Amino acid sequence: MMMSRKASNIKSRYAKGYVTEEQLGRYLDLGVITDKEYQNILTSKPVVEEKEEIAEEEGRG
Repeated sequence: MMMSRKASNIKSRYAKGYVTEEQLGRYLDLGVITDKEYQNILTSKPVVEEKEEIAEEEGRG
């Protein structure tokens, strides 16, 4: 899927945990990103959550 430059930037920031799901929804509401871009970004799990899950599994959480 071809994403706009803005959507790619938001996706990268979301993956790093800098953008929340609430903020992502606001970008959609404002028309900054399309519904398809929103779904694509939302399905990419933030890296921050993955690190937290690994720490919890290893008993460091």
